[in-house]
Amino acid sequence: MQKTQKASNDLAWQSIQAKDIKPGNLITALTAKTPRLISNVIITDDVVTLYEKLGMHEHVYLKVTAEHKFDLLIHSSTKEAVTAGEVYE
Repeated sequence: MQKTQKASNDLAWQSIQAKDIKPGNLITALTAKTPRLISNVIITDDVVTLYEKLGMHEHVYLKVTAEHKFDLLIHSSTKEAVTAGEVYE
């Protein structure tokens, strides 16, 4: 019997709350599947401000409540978040 090679692309989306997002995470809003690379997260009271880097500048991507849901890109085998330095086609 021949061994089958495990797929190298083991990516999945996991639903998380805005307060759990970390800089460097790749996320999408639950309604849109365009991944955004989060460069900074500021939490004040119950408001989470997410920033993304566009060119040389950081811009506010979204301000939401701490419980707002997003999809986080993870490795399905390890459940670890995909890091900013990783590139997939």
